[in-house]
Amino acid sequence: MKEIDDFTKLILNELERNRNAIDKLKADIDLKFENLRRDIAKVHTTEKEIQDIKVWQKEVTETWSPRQMKEAKDELYEQKNKWSKAIGLLIAIELVVGFIISWILKNI
Repeated sequence: MKEIDDFTKLILNELERNRNAIDKLKADIDLKFENLRRDIAKVHTTEKEIQDIKVWQKEVTETWSPRQMKEAKDELYEQKNKWSKAIGLLIAIELVVGFIISWILKNI
């Protein structure tokens, strides 16, 4: 009878160990599924952002063609160059006037 009780205890211990292992596996699987759900949510968010960018790009392309963008850029550079030339000319005129005034003051 003692052997049967010992055998029963061994079986109960083994069942308890198996139950603990199953609970641990279940917790691990739940954690992995939660991580998977988060990753899927990130993918959906990224897909939405990509769609938004595609729509934006299409709208920009319809509004401004590449040729129009190049023309606008060239016009900006042309205006910038005009300002640079105007400032350079103004500095040159100021230098000439300064030399003339200093020459006049020297000769007086």
